[in-house]
Amino acid sequence: MTTDAEAVDPDGRVVTLTRERWDHVTTGHPELASHQADVLRAVSQPSRRVVPGQRKRGEEWFYLSTFRPSRWLKVVVIYDSLGEGKILTAFPRRRMP
Repeated sequence: MTTDAEAVDPDGRVVTLTRERWDHVTTGHPELASHQADVLRAVSQPSRRVVPGQRKRGEEWFYLSTFRPSRWLKVVVIYDSLGEGKILTAFPRRRMP
């Protein structure tokens, strides 16, 4: 990835995946290196969404099911006061939390 990538969430908000954040994801989870499109699809067409509560205000978790090598792909997005989102991280999960 040489430039930022974007997805639009189901609420119509733009979510950005920066080069720096993509490097963070692939450094910690090199198995995701060829799955950038899946990370963006988890945001635009999630199988499930979770708003974690007051403690993590502005954060939402997007899940894509039947993701391989694990069952789920989790993408963490933080929204600013203008409703613009940035992907913080993404990682595979065997099950929902």
